Amino acid sequence: PTKVLVSGHGTYELEDGDEFLVEPSSGFSAVTEFCFNDEFCCTFHTSCSEPIVAGDQFGPFQILAGNDCKNDDPPTPNPINPQTRLPTPEPTRPPTSEPTMEPTPEPTRPPTPEPTSPPTPEPTSPRTLPCITGNVRIDDGNTVVDVEFNYPTLEPVPSDWVGLYPCDDANLDPPYNKEPFLWVYTCYSRVCRFEDRSTATGIGSFTIDDRTLPSYGSTATYKSLGKILTDQPGCYKILLNRIDGDSPPPYYGICEGNEIELTTSIIRNDSTPSPVNPTPAPVNPTPLPVNPTTAKVNPSLADACEVPSGGCSVCGEGKFVSAPDEIFIFPGSPFIPCGSLETAGLNGMISFDQCEFLPRYTTSFCS
Repeated sequence: PTKVLVSGHGTYELEDGDEFLVEPSSGFSAVTEFCFNDEFCCTFHTSCSEPIVAGDQFGPFQILAGNDCKNDDPPTPNPINPQTRLPTPEPTRPPTSEPTMEPTPEPTRPPTPEPTSPPTPEPTSPRTLPCITGNVRIDDGNTVVDVEFNYPTLEPVPSDWVGLYPCDDANLDPPYNKEPFLWVYTCYSRVCRFEDRSTATGIGSFTIDDRTLPSYGSTATYKSLGKILTDQPGCYKILLNRIDGDSPPPYYGICEGNEIELTTSIIRNDSTPSPVNPTPAPVNPTPLPVNPTTAKVNPSLADACEVPSGGCSVCGEGKFVSAPDEIFIFPGSPFIPCGSLETAGLNGMISFDQCEFLPRYTTSFCS
């Protein structure tokens, strides 16, 4: 059997002589491609401007029935080169041999073994590695995914894009027939769908990061990496896809990448376990001075006596961040170091409405 990908309609596993039904939910596009595993494709003109009738043949595919486009008295040509599957021959049992008396063996000296040369390794296929890979890491307290792609032989176009799908979507029929949770063009930072075809080389890399995630992908079932980690952590599959006509899911799949784990276990843990035998405190510790000098809380605020005009303190009035390297986690938002959160508030990048409720979540690292 071989797999045949029908653009915009899914993948079919077929053998010579099999009959199969292509039944789109919203009609065919102007052109429909049937592509094999070896990248050979046959093209059907499926707009109603050109009738398709039973008996038409395109490459190894023959139309047997169907009447999506209205056509009065369509001709019924004879089948062209009908293919008949050959019958499977039944195995022939070998004749039963009559028992033969074995001759008395004479003692023979074993031959001297000749050195055996190592087997010649078979050449490795150039497609053994996936054309796209992803790697999860932590960058400055934020979960990011580094993506690399390399598929110049698969005719890349500017509208090619990368999607993150739950691994369980591979079990759908057909596989991955839902929208991805997160997607970006291979150019990442802009809408490059309508750029000149020559700008797509099929070789490159980018990093999916909530801090730089482009706004064009925030539609439908969109989730940021932070939202995925909070709402639906687990195994995800990286797919390289192509837009084809109206292109409802499942999309035209160029190739599948590797699986990645997006879970909260990859978040850096700064907690240090207590020693087994800690040094006991002195019986009579030295008392604190009556009027101790207050230490500066955040070096970035060493010279700041008040909140700048237009800014706000995420810790509340009169308080500042005391642990700038701690990570602030808020459901539905990217992870951010506490010092960076405070700087954003002082610079007016956080609205006053948000600043009013943030102090109830920041007490652990403010003073």
